[in-house]
Amino acid sequence: MIRRNVCCFSFLLCLKTKCKNIVSKEYFRSYYSRSIAHRSWTLTMIPPTVNEVTSALAGGTVGVMGTLLVLEVIRQRIEEMRQCPYCRGLRKLPCGLCYGMGFIPDVSCLYCKSDCENCGGEGSVLCCHCDGSGRYLPVEYERALFWQGEEEWNHTPPYL
Repeated sequence: MIRRNVCCFSFLLCLKTKCKNIVSKEYFRSYYSRSIAHRSWTLTMIPPTVNEVTSALAGGTVGVMGTLLVLEVIRQRIEEMRQCPYCRGLRKLPCGLCYGMGFIPDVSCLYCKSDCENCGGEGSVLCCHCDGSGRYLPVEYERALFWQGEEEWNHTPPYL
């Protein structure tokens, strides 16, 4: 229906002068034969990628942020190496008597229970390997090892 009206309108324009007739036919043919799917994308019409958007928002801090992330990952790895292998830095272990529940069920009564004598009803005890510090080595040993490494590197006596 719309196409027919366009053709009729272009036919009426063709009845005018010969010069306008050629222009109007070519104009209508080119205008209505194009569709959105046939149009080619220009560089300004392509949507930006996620990387371009984030770099535009972050500006010049992209390199700095990457460096900070790497340093944070390295710091976390060092902290994992320093923590106690038994308690994993939590400073406590589950109680071996009550299995971390904090109470011991009574055999004679189904609904009766009593507090654990080992942990006092808490469900966990201090780590016996790190004495509740959460570290693999005591701080004094770490400092001594650090200064020993500095002494070998610099060939100077340690400053305490």
